[in-house]
Amino acid sequence: RFNQDTTYNNELRCRWENLRLNESHLDTVLNYIDTLASYLNESQQRNFQRWPILGTYVWPNDYIGPTYASEITYLKNWITSRIAWIDNNIPGNCYNVGVDEFAVEASFKLFPNPANEFIYIDFASKGLVDKQIKIYDGLGKIVYQQNTPKKRQSINNYETKRLTKKGDLIDVSISASPLIDKKTKKVVGDIVSMRDISEKILAKKSQKELRQNRELTAIIQGHIEDERRSLARELHDELGQYVSAVKIFAQNIINRSKGKDKDIEESALSVTSAANQIYDGMHSIIRQLRPGSLDNLGLSETIKDMASNWRSQHPSIQIDLFVGKNLDHLGEAININIYRIIQEAMNNCLKHARAHNISINLDHKDKYLTLIFNDDGVGFDTNLLTKSKQFGLIGMKERVKSLSGMFSIKSTPTKGTLINISIPLDN
Repeated sequence: RFNQDTTYNNELRCRWENLRLNESHLDTVLNYIDTLASYLNESQQRNFQRWPILGTYVWPNDYIGPTYASEITYLKNWITSRIAWIDNNIPGNCYNVGVDEFAVEASFKLFPNPANEFIYIDFASKGLVDKQIKIYDGLGKIVYQQNTPKKRQSINNYETKRLTKKGDLIDVSISASPLIDKKTKKVVGDIVSMRDISEKILAKKSQKELRQNRELTAIIQGHIEDERRSLARELHDELGQYVSAVKIFAQNIINRSKGKDKDIEESALSVTSAANQIYDGMHSIIRQLRPGSLDNLGLSETIKDMASNWRSQHPSIQIDLFVGKNLDHLGEAININIYRIIQEAMNNCLKHARAHNISINLDHKDKYLTLIFNDDGVGFDTNLLTKSKQFGLIGMKERVKSLSGMFSIKSTPTKGTLINISIPLDN
């Protein structure tokens, strides 16, 4: 007779859905089984050594598992199928609308639309106007309550979770507002809408994770720059002293052997020449690791010095550089990132573009730092960027994003490449 009672069936359905959101959620049950199985792992080994019954029939079990793990898997599959059967066969409907059907005669209408994300619930009654209306979510929490509908209270976009008929737990947004009679201007009921916002929640989560990853990237880059600075200092202070000492010793040998032993003198000259090459190479490595001028002279002079070195190394390429004013007080984060971006862009251009003209424009306009890097090289198809791992360009883009900036790149085969960067500056 209970199954013939609509109220009982609806309450039973609501209670089951509430359990499915909590202790009877499939993940909770399966995790509990895994926890117990892991906890009993050592004792089950002793048990089956004492009573070796795995793989043999023991009444009244229907399943004969060859291993302990297979028994656990069978149990989890059986429970999964039973829960699915209950989901599909338990009677009743749960609308999460808390109204005493015996206390008031009310008219309820549900308007589901498979082609729309909205579900409309319309309920109205003369006796309902003076009653209390409550709407609960799947966890039993009140999401909407109206004690005096005449005040036209409403809620907008209350976010909670809802269990679908398929057993999926989805994120939903609930809105409710009073239903007003156009003639009498009185509240005669309420209109409640519920929409699926799972994709919206997923997008927010993805944006949060992306922001966290960029913050982590900025921290990692900061540590890398600190290590580079420390390594450059060690090379300059330690290795530089040793190379200078070698040059001094070689020069002393030259002075003593001059006019006495030509072979020793020539060998000492070779040592001096090798020491000079080591010294020049060491300073080149130091500039790559951490340009000392960036700390001592600022961003503008460092970029000008870097461009001068490029012109001397590649005399056949026309390199035009424009650096605006007031760029020496931008802070460590912007200075080192702009330096690395220009360095990476130039390295890519020299290696792949085969350009004859390169233009670099760095300026400060309307609270934004702008960088325009342009060349007339062979260019490339930008659609290939999504299909290949261009770590240099990815690193440049991530550096810009870590500074809350905008990064764009335009390139066409045989027509060169244009990189445009804009970074907001704090007051």
